[in-house]
Amino acid sequence: MGCSKKKKLLVCVKGKSCPKSGSPDIYDCLKKAIAGCELDDYYKIKKAECFGLCKYGPVIKVDPEGVIYGRVSSEDVIKIALRHAKKKKPLKKLLVGKQKRKG
Repeated sequence: MGCSKKKKLLVCVKGKSCPKSGSPDIYDCLKKAIAGCELDDYYKIKKAECFGLCKYGPVIKVDPEGVIYGRVSSEDVIKIALRHAKKKKPLKKLLVGKQKRKG
């Protein structure tokens, strides 16, 4: 079995703006997409507090990479999940915030 930790997909659902932008629906869609693609062993999906990126809601953060996606639609969630599962580069069109790289 895999010895690496699961990646976390954090969806802001507790701020003022993201829930109004549909983040609870994005969270549900992400859970279904992960289950549907049998990526449950790869990801842990969690509801998160505000990231301070309200104007970009709905927002998803991928940890441990620290990649943050904004204005995520239900069509985007599977692309995000598959991309990170395959260790490809993040989706540039959705990137927001400070993208910290660890050297």
